[in-house]
Amino acid sequence: MLNRCPKCQKKIAGFAVHCYSCGWSLDQQLSEEPSRAPTSAPVVETSAKATAAETQLASGIDAIEREDFAAALSALNSAIIDADESQLAECYGLRGYALLKLRQNERAEADCTKALELGNVDVEVYAWRAAARGQMLNWRGAFEDLNVARKLADDPSNYEDIMGTYYESAMAWFRQRVQLDPPSPRIFDDRGWINFQMGHFQKAKRDFELALQQDPHYGPSMLGMAETSLALNFPEQAIEFSQMAVEADPDSVGAALICQVRGAHAAGRVRLAMEALQKLRQMAHRRLPLFKQCAQLRFQIGDFVGAIEDFTSLIQLEPNSLQWLKLRGDTYAAINNPALAAADFTAVLRLDSHRAAVWVRRGEMNTLLQRFDKALRDFDRATEMGLLSKEILLGRARVHEALQHYDEAIEQCKKAQRLVPDSAEVYALEGGIYARQRLYAKALDQLSRAVELTADSRKKAEYFYRRGVVYYEMEKFIPAIDDLQQSHELRPNHAGTLIWRAAASSRLEDWPAVIESLQTAIAIRPSATEQYKTLGAPIAGKAVEYLSQQIQADDHDSELFRNRGMAFQFLGSLDAAIEDFTASLSLDEDPATRVRRGQMYAAQGDNMRALDDFTVALDTSSDPASRHAALYGRAKVLQASGKADEAIENIRRAIDLAPDHARYLAFLGELMRKQGDVPKAIDALTRAIALDFSDHLPFFLRGQLYLKQHLYLKAIIDFCQSLDLYPNQPQAIAGRGEAYLKNGQSKAALEDFELALTHDPTLVKAYCGRGQVLAERGENEQAAIWLTKAIHRFKEPKHWSQLLLSRGKIFYQMSRFLPAIADFTSVLEMKKQDPPARSAARYARALALVQLGQLVKAQEELERLLQDQPNFPGAKLAHEWLSTGQGPRPVTLHPPKKMIRPKRPPVVGPATQINGEDLWLAPPPHDLWVLRMRDEARTEYGPIAKRLLDQWASEGRVPPDAKVLRADWEKWKRASHVYPQLVPDRRSAAVSDSDDAADVPAAKHDS
Repeated sequence: MLNRCPKCQKKIAGFAVHCYSCGWSLDQQLSEEPSRAPTSAPVVETSAKATAAETQLASGIDAIEREDFAAALSALNSAIIDADESQLAECYGLRGYALLKLRQNERAEADCTKALELGNVDVEVYAWRAAARGQMLNWRGAFEDLNVARKLADDPSNYEDIMGTYYESAMAWFRQRVQLDPPSPRIFDDRGWINFQMGHFQKAKRDFELALQQDPHYGPSMLGMAETSLALNFPEQAIEFSQMAVEADPDSVGAALICQVRGAHAAGRVRLAMEALQKLRQMAHRRLPLFKQCAQLRFQIGDFVGAIEDFTSLIQLEPNSLQWLKLRGDTYAAINNPALAAADFTAVLRLDSHRAAVWVRRGEMNTLLQRFDKALRDFDRATEMGLLSKEILLGRARVHEALQHYDEAIEQCKKAQRLVPDSAEVYALEGGIYARQRLYAKALDQLSRAVELTADSRKKAEYFYRRGVVYYEMEKFIPAIDDLQQSHELRPNHAGTLIWRAAASSRLEDWPAVIESLQTAIAIRPSATEQYKTLGAPIAGKAVEYLSQQIQADDHDSELFRNRGMAFQFLGSLDAAIEDFTASLSLDEDPATRVRRGQMYAAQGDNMRALDDFTVALDTSSDPASRHAALYGRAKVLQASGKADEAIENIRRAIDLAPDHARYLAFLGELMRKQGDVPKAIDALTRAIALDFSDHLPFFLRGQLYLKQHLYLKAIIDFCQSLDLYPNQPQAIAGRGEAYLKNGQSKAALEDFELALTHDPTLVKAYCGRGQVLAERGENEQAAIWLTKAIHRFKEPKHWSQLLLSRGKIFYQMSRFLPAIADFTSVLEMKKQDPPARSAARYARALALVQLGQLVKAQEELERLLQDQPNFPGAKLAHEWLSTGQGPRPVTLHPPKKMIRPKRPPVVGPATQINGEDLWLAPPPHDLWVLRMRDEARTEYGPIAKRLLDQWASEGRVPPDAKVLRADWEKWKRASHVYPQLVPDRRSAAVSDSDDAADVPAAKHDS
């Protein structure tokens, strides 16, 4: 809490940014940092002339340095009276310290608590409150504070020593209290919690059991048993005890639900974890401390999107607290967004440059961003502060590895091993560096040690995977398959493991294993089917040849037919696969083979036969794998047949049998999305993501749902995650652009829409989005021109309707109500089977009719709209006002703010008579034209109707070499082709001899 000024070395408060002795300020300390902090970061400004509160605060700090605590108390009392909100937390913390030294322990505890509530979450404040509680014999509270201080400290060893000293005194006091006859359950419970904070989990468990012997319904000890069970890695027991605590003790419900979430997450029971978290969030409404715990818990269990939203809210509520900026940065890092993580860490360092651990975290992010020089400087800054940690050494090693300085990277790993001899992460990194150098023997040695040292199943799966790849590179295929199989068992949703296992099996010519591995990989990751099929097609072809030879030698082996059928299935030869599966079933009735044949029938669109096979397999099989595969197949067929309710029932039964299959949950989410049940769809997709964080599709689907719910930040994060996992998806890029646009980030939106169009020029959503961005920037005419020029790219009315609805809204903003009504009318004609689109177009047409003064027609439109959709936003209010004329005019019926008419091109030639029959007219929606001049800027005008273009041409505003484009044309035409009169020697001819009917393009008509 009391640090020293870097310039004059006098003591200053830990949160102070100015030294009153020498004039040093934090801005000088961070002069090499970027000049602009993120907008979410609080900004600290200093003044040359200190306020009265700052003067008293400086006096208090000086008195504390002189150990004149009575004078410090007086100065800090005055400072608190005059201080603003940004200074109160620091003043209360320092006054708590002064009161502690004056042995006014109750007041000291209250002041430290107040400082923490105001955002002064500092290690020393927790330590001071722990000391005050210890003096009052509140040992449990003291140890809770010391444990928090130990976790927050850059060097935890100091607080571990303090806890050891306190522990001896506390245990002596408890030994005396236990002699009471009979001892109360609270005595055992408090002692159990202290043992728990010290890490003595078996002793803690014994104390909680003794407390429950005294009172079997004692809620705090039930909660203690739950926490201890978690620490001892018994998550099911933790769930059971936490539920008992919820039922037994109303005061423990919040803490018990937190424990239940953690236990369910550890046990892999995603649904239970989410349900408990939802209950906790309902309790946290308007309870800030519990809301803070919910936010941290969402981060701990991997609900990163929700955690970011909560941390952002907390940053706004507590702008002086650096904890939430740091945690949000950690969350961004967890979802592989190092740019935003680095921005948050930079914001923390701007406010407190003495946080060595944050320098390390920012260095790690700079490494991921390939800012290697900055990363090394960050690690050096942390080292200069006296921190030497495994993370710094590993960070440097990763930088040197990326720069291919392998010797330096190995040296850093060796130093880390000497510092932390039992770190699996260090050995794994060193093994990876050796593998890049092709020093496979050394790589195997280090990776094997990593496997032995880690207890985390995910990390163990990763290390098995890496070692299996090394074995493969060494052409030791049997141990490679063993390692990859173990990795797959620990991490069943990782498709890459199966691809490597297929490759190793192919080298041993174990073709059935190859095909099974490849097909399982496709089942795990359907979005990568084409990639995996391209990769595995040569292997599958060899498998067919091998198995065909075996069948010629023995055509009574059902397994040979089944394996060849699987190879044909992988190659997409559906008829051949069905024939082989049928032959196998004729020899041996096997539910798994029936499931395979059902999949082939479904792929051919033969839903009846597919459903029969899945049903027979389900009725005859006792194998859970075959049963849930049959249920999944049946759900897919029922969904394709339009039986959504039955499909949902089947997929839910499949999930009950196989709760760890992420693709089942993703399919359930897709079904619920189509049913319109957005909350349940989001829940299913969130559970799928929790099981498999490496599949882009659930992120994309959930992003679309968040977009519909107007949760734009969540949608942006999900689309970013999807694109990180599978770059260049046009739909995801356009979806992110739409979320950016609705979130007020028009520049980012425009970049995304243009990027989406480079990958897919037929993406109508991107055309509409780009038009909306241009309109928001005030370029309404260019937006309308852009959408008009886009119409010719599409053949289907459903695509035209989206463009016309967007263009009509822009026409409305330009006060061009007649073309707006024409566009909305076209949408109504095209979207006869789409009620939401018809309602939107009808409402927009009613507003345009109001602006034209046709109030009766507008009222009729709104009446028809309310009959179809009574709850359409704004329609009821507008209809009531039109019907009664009473009250203020609704905002939606006000005319557009800007009156924007199409610009008229300048006169560039003599007036010309335009006569004759017009052969260039087109029916809606292709009846608007764009004029492009031949000037240096290629200026465009429009979109305008043909009669207005005729007028411009007659007034000499259209030069002969200008270009014109009708909405349904794919290419521009010279103006002289449409208007021969513009050429001087042809003015008298309405249509030249060469212009026959073949030169007049046919308009596209609605199908």
